[in-house]
Amino acid sequence: MIRVILCDTFPILLHGLTESLHDAHDITVVATCTTGAEALTLVRTEEPDILITDLWLRDMSGLELTQAITSEGRRTRVILMGTTIRDADTVKALRHGVRGIITMEMPPLQIITCVRSVAAGHTWLDTPIAHRALTQVLRQGSTLTALAQTLTPQEIAVSQLVAQGLSNREIGGRMGIREGTVKLHLHHVYQKLGIGNRIALVLHAREHALV
Repeated sequence: MIRVILCDTFPILLHGLTESLHDAHDITVVATCTTGAEALTLVRTEEPDILITDLWLRDMSGLELTQAITSEGRRTRVILMGTTIRDADTVKALRHGVRGIITMEMPPLQIITCVRSVAAGHTWLDTPIAHRALTQVLRQGSTLTALAQTLTPQEIAVSQLVAQGLSNREIGGRMGIREGTVKLHLHHVYQKLGIGNRIALVLHAREHALV
């Protein structure tokens, strides 16, 4: 029997998902919850095979919840769920250890297939989602290759952290360099890319799939 915990902000969606899994003879929903903190506690006490969680919860993201579970060495595998999931979020989710991705538009049989596949140790993505994620990875790789001919590795790293919303001080702490050095790197980035400010850099990074 595949033991599953469901986590979503809205109880009505939890009910619908529970009903979708109800007809599967080999799957049982052992608990439901509405916050990441509750989900983490239930994972620790119930030790389910699968956790299906929404991408955006009230207290944390599904990716943060996945990281917490992974860092504790739990055997529970995470399936991410969302109404719509951006291609960049799909790539990020897979890198953070998510083992399956479903959307609310999927028919129950497809959701059951995902649960069974992930429980068996596989990574499961709907074909269109997988295709878009692969395209995103290839695009990001091409962009980084092109940037590597223009920017230094540290300048690329600083640009990516800026695009993630970190301040110069936070970037310095993350990279182990002084805040003034971060400012100098940004000055060089602006010159090399022909952009004028931080906002333009964020837009450039997102447009070229750096985040």
